[in-house]
This record gives sequence, structure tokens and C-alpha cells, in this order.
Amino acid sequence: MMNNGLNSNGRILIVDDEEELRRMLKIYLEHLGYDTVVAEDGENALEIFKSKKRKFELVLLDIKMPRIGGKETTQMLKEIDPDVQIILTSGYPTDEKSRELIRSNIVDFLEKPFTLADLSKVITSKLHKSSVNA
Repeated sequence: MMNNGLNSNGRILIVDDEEELRRMLKIYLEHLGYDTVVAEDGENALEIFKSKKRKFELVLLDIKMPRIGGKETTQMLKEIDPDVQIILTSGYPTDEKSRELIRSNIVDFLEKPFTLADLSKVITSKLHKSSVNA
């Protein structure tokens, strides 16, 4: 299914420093009907997030990245749009600051490697939760 951004299930910003993973996630999420944009790190994500006319409902964000990491990016994204939903991902043990964000329900967490079914379930839950709270 090709998605041109019309009638999408939501707009997702994919932020990961692994190019192959970004490409695969973009293809998969667009197949599910999401409008997606990719960024290679937190700095690029913030530029995209600030410059887009249409808001993002969700950000899929790797914790460990060069330049600006996931925790710092989360804080800056929430300052720009407190309602944006964020899912942190990592293949490494999370540090205390990341665990604090997860415990406080500011973000959800998905451990790498994750299945596409797990990703879909977390995204659906996160977007449904935000629409119920709106």
C-alpha cells in the first residue's frame, strides 16, 4: 500500500543513527498507513520537528545516538509539543534518566531487537492512549 500522506493513521518521526533500520521502519510504517519522516540523530530530528507545518503524533527515538541523544531530544521535543507521544528504543541497558522517563509515563520503551508486531502494538497503544486523553 503506497501512502501519500492523505488519510494516514498519523504522522511519525523515526530517529535512529542506523540507516538500514530507519529505511526498514519507514517502509513498514508506511505500509501500515502512517505518514513517516526520518532523521539520523537528535539534532536533525529537532530541526525537522520545528520546521514541519503538520505536527507529528509520535516520535520513535533511539536513546544512544551521536550529537544529541534520545533523553535530551525527548526533553526538547516535549518543550516544543508537550502532547507528542514518544517511544524510546535501545539495544543497550537503559540508564537511570531513561528509566525515570519510562516510569513517569513521559515515554514508552521498546527494547531492540524488536519485532514489527511488537512495534505496531506499542505504536497503536501509544496513539490510542493519546487520543483518549485528548
